[in-house]
Amino acid sequence: MNGIDTFSDALIADISKRCKKELGEDCTVISQEVDKLNGVKLHGITVSRGDSSISPVIYAENYIDMFEDGKQMDYIIDSVMEIFKRHFETKPDIDSSMFSDWNCVKDKIGARLINYEANKDMLKETPYIRFLDLAVIFDIKGSHTSLGSCSVRITNHLMDFWGISLTDLETAFNENLSKMEVDIKPLSELIGKFLTGDSGCGNDLICPLCVMSTNEAYGAIAMLRKDVIKAFTERIGRDVYIIPSSVHELLLYPANENAMVPEINSMINEVNRNVLNPMDVLSDHAYFYSRELDDISIVA
Repeated sequence: MNGIDTFSDALIADISKRCKKELGEDCTVISQEVDKLNGVKLHGITVSRGDSSISPVIYAENYIDMFEDGKQMDYIIDSVMEIFKRHFETKPDIDSSMFSDWNCVKDKIGARLINYEANKDMLKETPYIRFLDLAVIFDIKGSHTSLGSCSVRITNHLMDFWGISLTDLETAFNENLSKMEVDIKPLSELIGKFLTGDSGCGNDLICPLCVMSTNEAYGAIAMLRKDVIKAFTERIGRDVYIIPSSVHELLLYPANENAMVPEINSMINEVNRNVLNPMDVLSDHAYFYSRELDDISIVA
């Protein structure tokens, strides 16, 4: 048994004791290995209570560093229990009964953009469509709460249960995609200062990098909003490189004659290997939007 297994078992044992005492005898703590993106597997822990069928999942991997850095187990358990307590108090608006009716969920269909090659095993049980060398998978979006946003990934089993086709799923998502809020903001604004240097443009709102995302997790799905990218390039008068900084956001870099594609792709690889959590990696290379073609292509 490795360190994370031992820590996870101890976490489960302590959470079980606290749940019975603080949330009621009808609480059950459930542990399971959870398949995440890019082949990552995590130790998931959730709590069911009475007739409530929806509960957040916490991951032991998110807490073991705290323990190894010297935090007491009681402190960690307090943090975990606060999550479950707040959940049962706020009761997010995902009602498991709605899963039985396609008409109740089709206006909540969202999607995530992921790496196709790195997720082939997961895609065997998940409906998806290809987008260049990536894949679009679908989910049901819930409401924002104090715990964040909640969503449920759609599987082949769920799609079959509804009696719908992949085309039905894609159509519902495209209708929602057109209403999705997409933000493009200068990176300098997000880090609290303006970047300097000659990018060949005179407007500090577009120099030299902008972050493109949605107001949800997995905001890189914004790449499918080609209309928004087109409007941005028309505004700045240039094509753009699309840098997949993670599954949660993209960077837009105005194209110019000085752009060094090998260096851009090298930077992406460096960040993917040394900065990002492996399950947040989207792609190892950039993409390119052409105003003339109104199309996105791979930059190899």
